[in-house]
Amino acid sequence: MSMSRTQTSSSKTPPRASAKKPPRSAKSAPKAASRAEPGLTARKSTPTEAKAKRALAPAFLEHARELHAARLKRLAKEARALVEQIKQAQRDVAGNLVEMGLALVELKAEGMATSLGCADFEELCRRELSMSPSTARRLMMVATRVSREVVLRVGQSRALALLELVEATPEDDTPEELLDAKLALPSGKTLVVAEATAEELRDAAREIVHANQPGAERRKHTSRAEQAAHRRAGKQLEARGFDAGKLLAGRGEKTARVRYEVPVADLRGFAKALLAATDGQA
Repeated sequence: MSMSRTQTSSSKTPPRASAKKPPRSAKSAPKAASRAEPGLTARKSTPTEAKAKRALAPAFLEHARELHAARLKRLAKEARALVEQIKQAQRDVAGNLVEMGLALVELKAEGMATSLGCADFEELCRRELSMSPSTARRLMMVATRVSREVVLRVGQSRALALLELVEATPEDDTPEELLDAKLALPSGKTLVVAEATAEELRDAAREIVHANQPGAERRKHTSRAEQAAHRRAGKQLEARGFDAGKLLAGRGEKTARVRYEVPVADLRGFAKALLAATDGQA
């Protein structure tokens, strides 16, 4: 018996691809509900508390102002004490400078330098005092021509500048008189001498000298021969430690004059130096 086998062709259906859900975006993700911890729930200030805070703010500000003012007062007191300390030191220095100048005047007397094995006063200053002769001359000038009170009042630098101004003015003023004066300068400005700095005093002196030097009267009464003689004698005097002197116009006279500032204690030595400096000059 023949058996027929019937084959049933069954078509296999491919398995369905599982549809994957797109990932949730951050925007579409549900927000986690924030849960407040028990006891940490924020609460608004009551009207009474807000009013109390507003009242405390000016009090804190006023307290800060008081602390700042107290600090400024304390600093001002300390600063004032330091200023007075420095002023006292300046007065001591000025007084010591006067003493130095007076001692130098005595040390410049005849025989002092040679007694210490020095050839002259200039060598003594350099070797024994480590001081330049020009500095020694300035100290002696201040000590002998300006009172101690004025030096203590204005200091060495202004005292020297004051002397320059005294030399520049045509009047015969002393430093004490000029210190309390108000000068009308050639430029039209007014100089209150007591309030001027050392540089302002020197500027005023230069201005006065510049205004007077170009005058025809000065050129007329100071000849070239007189100027040359003054230069020659001045160089020799300076080499001996003395001031070269100031050449002055005759003011109606035929010859010029020279004004010297010499300490009284040094007159004898100056006279010898001047004779040596003018030996053979007309």
